[in-house]
Amino acid sequence: MKTNIDAILKFFDNSVAKENSKYSNTIVSLIGEELSAYLLKMYLSENQSIVRTYNIPCKQKGRKGKQLDLWVYYQKDKSKILYQVEIKTWNSNSIDGKPIKLDADIKETMKYAQEVWKKQWDYTKKEFSNDKVNKTLIRMDPPEWFDPKCERRALVIFWLPTFDKRINNLAEGILTRKNISVNGFKSVYIFSVSMYLRKLRKEDKIEFIDLPQNDFPIFYSTIGKIKEIFSET
Repeated sequence: MKTNIDAILKFFDNSVAKENSKYSNTIVSLIGEELSAYLLKMYLSENQSIVRTYNIPCKQKGRKGKQLDLWVYYQKDKSKILYQVEIKTWNSNSIDGKPIKLDADIKETMKYAQEVWKKQWDYTKKEFSNDKVNKTLIRMDPPEWFDPKCERRALVIFWLPTFDKRINNLAEGILTRKNISVNGFKSVYIFSVSMYLRKLRKEDKIEFIDLPQNDFPIFYSTIGKIKEIFSET
């Protein structure tokens, strides 16, 4: 199955007057996190690196506390990185979401992203203002079979453009980082799904994205069950 980049961006980024809000929660719940994780994997794999996503418990050992969405392993030559990842699919259909046009120029996109960032970051405490995001900075314990020599990184996936830097092109706003010093992390990394899709669309001239079944188990199993229940035969 394929998905159209324009259609995705129109739905998630440019829902004027919340025109899609009546069914956005259903669609986001069905495919939002899987699509976000897949696009991060797709982005990190662009330089011929090895990237694996693990949708297994991302939490502190032996505790029932806060939990993140997944682990992402990255390897390029001798570099090995293990990301602990939290996914937030807040978009223009969300309560405080604002639309951004598909063809917004760099200046407009940068201004939009910086406004979104200001809502997310507490400059006084030097942490995320929302605890649902700030939990990303808790150092989680990976399964013992992960290579202990991996560099550990914290990463948040936001759907909308979200960063506080100046950029000259779309690529510079896809994966950004904020310097911190907490729980052994020197930085927190921010991946914007929207910025990546915009770059694919505008600069790489890509119209469609394949959705591999192995990367979208919930989506395909749900679609299969719907067809089973509502089949005409």
